[in-house]
Amino acid sequence: IASSVVYFEHFVCHYSSAESNKCTSVSGSSVTKITVYQRPKLTVDLKVNGSDGPLEMPLIPAPRPTLSWTTSTGYDAPDVCTASLDWTGGKAAAGGSETVGPLDRKTTYDFKISCTKTGALQPAEDTVRVRIAPVVSCRADRNPVFVGQSVTWSATVNAATQYVLSWSSPDSVVTSSANPNSVIYQSAGEKSATVAVTADGITKTAICTAPARAGDSGDRPTLTV
Repeated sequence: IASSVVYFEHFVCHYSSAESNKCTSVSGSSVTKITVYQRPKLTVDLKVNGSDGPLEMPLIPAPRPTLSWTTSTGYDAPDVCTASLDWTGGKAAAGGSETVGPLDRKTTYDFKISCTKTGALQPAEDTVRVRIAPVVSCRADRNPVFVGQSVTWSATVNAATQYVLSWSSPDSVVTSSANPNSVIYQSAGEKSATVAVTADGITKTAICTAPARAGDSGDRPTLTV
C-alpha cells in the first residue's frame, strides 16, 4: 500500500500594517505573500439637541428632543447601528437624526446607540441623558389682607413623578409643605412667598404673585398687608 508523508514547517510572519507581507520559514525559504487587514476602529457620537448631555428640559410643553448621531467613515464605517434603553430599533449606520417623545412619563430618560462591524473587536457605543424638570407657579387668593388675617397661597405643579413641595414666606406665622398653604402675617407691608418643588433630585422654585389691586394692570409680585 502506497503511503505519503506530510511535512509541516513553521513560518515567522511580521504584520506591521494593513499591507501584503512576506513570511519566511525557519529554514529561510519564503512563501507567497498574504494580505493582512487592520481591524476597523469604529466610533459613534450621540447628541441630544446638539449637546452631549445631560440635558434638562421642562415638562411643559411636552419635551420632544432631537437625537442625532455621527459615525466613523470609510473603512471604519459600521455595518449596523441599534438603539436601546429609552428608544429602540435599528438606526442608520451612516448617521442621522430622530425626534423622540413626548417625554412626560418619568424624570430621567437614557438613550444609547451601539454600532458594529465584522472584524471589529468591540462595538462603538454612546449614551445621552435627558432630565425632565417640574414646572411650578403659585398665587395668593386675595390682595390686600389685614394684619392677623389668613391668606392662602396655592401652587400649581406639573411633574412627571412624585415631588416634595415646600413654602417660604417671610414674616408669616405659619409655614407648611401643604398645598394650598394658609399663612397669617403679624406686620403690615409688602409680603412675598416662594414655593420650591423637588422631583427626583431636580428642584425648581417660583416666586408667587398676588391678585391685582385697583389701578393695577395685572397680578403683583407682592401681597399687601
